Amino acid sequence: MNLIQFIAEYKLIILLIFSFYFIFKETTYRGLRKERSFDISIIYILSIVIFLKLIHFFQNYQNYQSLTEIFFNTNIPPESLYLTIIFNIGISILLAGIYKFSSFKLSDTFMFLLLFSVFLFELKNNESFLLFFYLMGIYYLQKKFISGFTTFLVAFVLTNYLLLYPIIENGLIFYIIVNTITALFIYRRITYMQTHLSQDFINKCKETLLERKEKLLTDLKVIDEDVDPDRDTGNAEMVDEVQEDLKIEKNYIFKKEIEESLEKINKALKRIEDGTYGVDSKTGEPIDKARLELFPEEEENVR
Repeated sequence: MNLIQFIAEYKLIILLIFSFYFIFKETTYRGLRKERSFDISIIYILSIVIFLKLIHFFQNYQNYQSLTEIFFNTNIPPESLYLTIIFNIGISILLAGIYKFSSFKLSDTFMFLLLFSVFLFELKNNESFLLFFYLMGIYYLQKKFISGFTTFLVAFVLTNYLLLYPIIENGLIFYIIVNTITALFIYRRITYMQTHLSQDFINKCKETLLERKEKLLTDLKVIDEDVDPDRDTGNAEMVDEVQEDLKIEKNYIFKKEIEESLEKINKALKRIEDGTYGVDSKTGEPIDKARLELFPEEEENVR
C-alpha cells in the first residue's frame, strides 16, 4: 500500500487528528490559553460532524432504520461543502464571542481545514494537484494577509474549483451566495482596520518611535565608549579591577536591553510601512489605542 492509498483509506481519521492539532496549534500561537484552545478544537470538531450528519439525515432519513446507522455512515453530501463555508463563519463568530477571541482568526483556521479536507477527499483525482497548490500557497502566505482574508480566499478557491469540476447541480447559485457573504465579511474587516487608527495618530507614533530610536542609539554609543575592553589589568588594584568588571557586566546588560528595544522599534516602523501597524501580531485584533500611545512599539494587546 503506497502513501496516497493509505491516506485515501484513512482520510477521516487523519482529518480528525490533523484538525484537532491544527486548531490547537493555531489558536495557542495566536495567544489563546491552552485549555481554551483545547475546548475550541473539541467543540468545532463535534459541531462540524453533527452539522454534516444533520444534512445527511434530512436527505436520507427514509433509508435508515436507526440513528446509529446515520452516525456511523461516512457519506458526505456534496452540497455540504458550500453550506460548511457558511457554517464555519457562523461558528467562528459564536466561539469568538464565548472565548473572547478573534472571530477572523478562527474563521481563517476553520476555512483552511475545509480546504485541506476537500484536498483529502479529492486525493485520487487528477485535479487534486490544483488544491494542493492552493493549500500550500495559502498556508505559507496567510501570515502576510490581514486576518479574515484567508477566509475569503479559501471560499473563492473552493467555489471556483467546484465550478470547474462540478459535483452538484445549480452550483452557480451557491457560488454567488457564498462569495457575496465572504466578500462582505472581508470588506467589513478591511474597513474596520482602516478606521481603527487615523493617519495622524500613526504619524505621531512614528515620530515617537524615531525619537526613541535616536536616543537609544546615542545611549548605545555611550556604552560602547565607556569601557575599554583592551585595558591593562596586570598593574590594576584588585578592588579597581573588580569594580571595572562589574561595570562591564552592568553595561552589557544595559546594552542587551537597548538592542532588544531597538529591535522592537524597528519592527514597529516596518509595520507602519507595511500598513499593518496597530494590529495584534497573534490574534489579528486591533491593539488598544491607549496602549499604543504609551508604548508605540508594542505588537500585542495585554493578556
